[in-house]
Amino acid sequence: WQLARAASAAARAEAAGEGDPAFMKAKKATAGAYMAYALPEVDKLAAKISKGPDALFEMDPDWL
Repeated sequence: WQLARAASAAARAEAAGEGDPAFMKAKKATAGAYMAYALPEVDKLAAKISKGPDALFEMDPDWL
């Protein structure tokens, strides 16, 4: 939600003619990339987490 908030603030600043246009564009692009590529993975990651840590605890800490 922080990236969405930053992108929204950047869009408002850009519309008002405030700030560095390149920086504002970068903020919006970063948020867009996160939403396009990272956010869709949330359900998969939640499923992995909810299956429990058994596979992790089978590892010997010395292996790490």
